Amino acid sequence: MNDNLLASSTHKRNIFYLPVSAVALFVGLVFAQVTQQFIPAMVFIALFFLIYLIVKIKVHENLHRVDIIYSVVFPAIVVASLMLFVSR
Repeated sequence: MNDNLLASSTHKRNIFYLPVSAVALFVGLVFAQVTQQFIPAMVFIALFFLIYLIVKIKVHENLHRVDIIYSVVFPAIVVASLMLFVSR
């Protein structure tokens, strides 16, 4: 599976490579700095990769509704609970 966000639609070799996980890690670090809270980066990586799978690869056609709900709700609960209960 190609998770390159800079991939062109042609089949020639791409010079630049920007994986989904790198963007998610950057967004997670910026979000943690802005909120001044400890937030695990894996939560953002999982959410961004799930969004990438749904939008780009159309994997949601093979998933049940409960799979999507658990994949979105659980990381959101982790982030919310960490922001509420972790002391600065």
